[in-house]
Amino acid sequence: MVADTCPHYLLLDESALEAPIADAAPFMCSPPLRGKRERDGLIEHLAAGHIDIVASDHSPYTMKQKLPQASNTPFSEVANGLPGIELRIALLWKLVATGRLTHSQLVAVTSTNPARVCGMFPKKGSLEVGADGDVVVWGENDNVASWEKLHDQVGYTPYEGMAVAAWPEVVISHGEILVEGSSDHSAEGRGRFVSKAPAEASDDQ
Repeated sequence: MVADTCPHYLLLDESALEAPIADAAPFMCSPPLRGKRERDGLIEHLAAGHIDIVASDHSPYTMKQKLPQASNTPFSEVANGLPGIELRIALLWKLVATGRLTHSQLVAVTSTNPARVCGMFPKKGSLEVGADGDVVVWGENDNVASWEKLHDQVGYTPYEGMAVAAWPEVVISHGEILVEGSSDHSAEGRGRFVSKAPAEASDDQ
């Protein structure tokens, strides 16, 4: 059995829902956000290895899609789900910076474990000889989450203004530098299909 959670359940608080629906909508997801006790419990289980993966559960609804009738949208008709795929690891660095996760645990729950579960290890999720050599170099710095820094078309982020402890500086794929600082060297169509390993060959069986 595999257990997973998402950054919003680790970092956002249910108090954001105690607002008019237009203000609460950016924080509405299923299951709903919880309070500090539940967040602390999830982080403790994550650090103890009881939770295998931190996914994004990325749901890129625009506010118009979340609230089709604007502020008159009934609660039952609000589109549930939060955007967060691009900020996923940057947000989790907060837990490393505060000593609640180690660097190795961060790599495990965001890379190695997902690759194992999807039958792609060690081609992905590993730096062993013969692996794809996909690497992200992170710089520890004081940064702030903002939708203006992101590359989606959602129009907002529920993490707006939240401090993050690190930001990606270099992205390497198959040994090729794709992103360096603000320079994007990627080319359309360069991706390669990675097939899932047969069940009997997968390390997580």
